[in-house]
Amino acid sequence: MHLLTDAPDDVQALAPDGVALERTRLRDLPPSERRSWSALAPESEPWLGELPTRRFGLSGPLVVVRHAKRSQLDVLDELSAADAGVTGGTTCVALAGSRFRGQRGRTWSTSRGNLHASVHLAFDVDAAENQAALAVLPAVAAAEAVEEVSEGRVRPGLKWVNDLLLDERKVGGVLTSTQVQSGRIRDARVGIGVNLTYAPRIVATRGALEADRLADADGVFDAPDAWALLLPALTRRLAHGREAIAGGNGARLVDRYRERAAFLGRHVTIWPVEYGGGRVQEATPIAQGRVLELRPDLSLILEGAAQPIRNGRMTIDP
Repeated sequence: MHLLTDAPDDVQALAPDGVALERTRLRDLPPSERRSWSALAPESEPWLGELPTRRFGLSGPLVVVRHAKRSQLDVLDELSAADAGVTGGTTCVALAGSRFRGQRGRTWSTSRGNLHASVHLAFDVDAAENQAALAVLPAVAAAEAVEEVSEGRVRPGLKWVNDLLLDERKVGGVLTSTQVQSGRIRDARVGIGVNLTYAPRIVATRGALEADRLADADGVFDAPDAWALLLPALTRRLAHGREAIAGGNGARLVDRYRERAAFLGRHVTIWPVEYGGGRVQEATPIAQGRVLELRPDLSLILEGAAQPIRNGRMTIDP
């Protein structure tokens, strides 16, 4: 797989023996890679190298930039919407950045040392049958990658629907967007942020979790290049999940999500989230109660609730 970067020193950790890089001209890249690089790093020409596809699982190019001036997930969304021919498996990593976003448009802090990855995955599957599997794929992949790299010493839990937890503190979050045509998913873009060496401050809002970093849980993550250790495990897990969904086995991803659900059996509060004046406003709860079940469509059955809960923002109560 091609590696394109403007940070030649930082990417050496992606391969055990380092990466051989050479300067390349933008016009010499394949058209899809040229468009991706121009959108992701328009102010420079890249260094080009090769990485073993088997190590990363995805065959698309890996683009690593020193500082992204806007969310790479937004860039992939725009390229997909424009039908710009993005190669399936294209993976983007920002070592640092600005204008990144989390769930419901909230600002996502990007700090050097953490992992900020966005991945384009090609599909041709029924949307109704696979939306739930796609929604949980990045969270499951991230949690399992952390467990793999730590050799089982760290096992993150998951909070409905997109937060990675460690001791009920947030260590990561994910986003998923899809392109649907005639009832079929043609591609998906996932954004994954994991706090490795830095725990960002989170604005105190109702339902917000205190942030933590994985470096405090295990020394393997306490290094400036820990992102390069986690990334191959993450992309392999994403590749395996994509294959499961494409092969009609997406329900297994929901099962694996359920196994890590930190909210099952717990008393929770579900808050509505509304937009106004550019910031999140939260009102009275939608529902409160013990979570009895996570259904295949990711809706929740709460004790005492008349209807399944399909959206909202969860607080896991003490």
